[in-house]
Amino acid sequence: MSKRGWLWVLGALAACGGQGDGSAPVAAPVSTTAVTEVEPTAADRIAAASVPSSTTIAEAPPTASPDDTAVAEVVWGRSVVDDPSGARSAAFAVTDGEIVAVGTAEGRLVGLDAVSGDERWSVDLSGLGAVPEYNSYGIYPAIDGGDVVAAVSTGHLLAFDATTGDEIWRSQVGGLPGGFPAIASGAVVVGRSWVDVYDDSVDFGGPDEQAFLTDVVGVDRRTGEVLWDRGVPVGGDGALRHAMVSAAGDDAHVVVVSGDAQYTGGGAVELLDAMTGEPVWQRSGFDVDTPAAFDGRTLVAAAGDVVAFDAAGEELWRTGAGWCACTFQFPSVVGDVAIVATNEAAVHAWHAPTGRECWTFGSGDVYVTTSAAGSGAAAVAFGGSVIWLDAATGDALAVHPAEGALIVEPIEGGAVVSGLAGVVERVEVDLPDRDDVVSC
Repeated sequence: MSKRGWLWVLGALAACGGQGDGSAPVAAPVSTTAVTEVEPTAADRIAAASVPSSTTIAEAPPTASPDDTAVAEVVWGRSVVDDPSGARSAAFAVTDGEIVAVGTAEGRLVGLDAVSGDERWSVDLSGLGAVPEYNSYGIYPAIDGGDVVAAVSTGHLLAFDATTGDEIWRSQVGGLPGGFPAIASGAVVVGRSWVDVYDDSVDFGGPDEQAFLTDVVGVDRRTGEVLWDRGVPVGGDGALRHAMVSAAGDDAHVVVVSGDAQYTGGGAVELLDAMTGEPVWQRSGFDVDTPAAFDGRTLVAAAGDVVAFDAAGEELWRTGAGWCACTFQFPSVVGDVAIVATNEAAVHAWHAPTGRECWTFGSGDVYVTTSAAGSGAAAVAFGGSVIWLDAATGDALAVHPAEGALIVEPIEGGAVVSGLAGVVERVEVDLPDRDDVVSC
């Protein structure tokens, strides 16, 4: 499975100032226009996309000028929703390089050919059942080893053959999924929030103000049979809780993070055995939005901090940045550079081994996301555009206008872009070749 980001729309938008009813944040309007290829100059494309300037924190070269910035080429693009102007227009794509699996808010799971963009198969999952009140229909796919696993907001987990779309198994695990599932060698793990079940340990005087019960479940990758389920360490006094999962990079473990919407220190970071759910290590006192695993270490974006842990769970460094690191995707690690997008509409970079600050890109009231892109670059969904940044310097290397883009999946030669507009695109970018380990 590629190292991609997550998108738990309901929890993330609520925590970071968006809407809890499935509508898009004001800062990322939904485009209703068809996918077209345009031929302006690089400078015109960047100006039209309102690319922010880069502000250097550490000693780094100046940001590349518009004339130095390449223009991404659209290989293919297609709408995967019936009503791109509707409230359920979101579509989120993941890829293994051969198939692009797309979950839509209209209730479809679609398999696209990664080379041509042609539809290979489509499954209608809108009839699985009702979703909890105040939540929209969501399908969150993961792809690995020829399997597509989809977590659905009805509480179902389903597995499909990535090539044919044939269903392999389905499991009703309940709850609202905390984003994309994590696929390990023998198990599939997903976080759950029981939005109609309240945790009596936190009582604000009424059920509408109590904390949702939150836990994690692991199922057998071959059969869908539930292997284990367990609660997550939660405290504090936040009314909305979440639990999100990321593969740990070794096929045997997953990283689980939890927190509450008020950022009161009620969450935790855990490394779990994917087959048993037993913790290898656990650190409490965090409100964590998203994790990433790299070189046996774990990087998390937490409220006010980015924190790195070693393989034993010992803290290596923290930024103490003082802002809410609400992100729509996992942090990215490119070589020795840790990159995190924040709700202040900026992208920050640190030296991953030491935590030394390197650079900051952009500022403003627009949500941003990051993804590792290869060739020493990180791809950033910056409101109305996708920008590829040099991981070492923060320089803008390439740009592609993409209204509503939230998910940027790396693929050979470029990326697969999807998000709130119901459009999936494959784009190619000309990035410099690098053989050395990227650092900053």
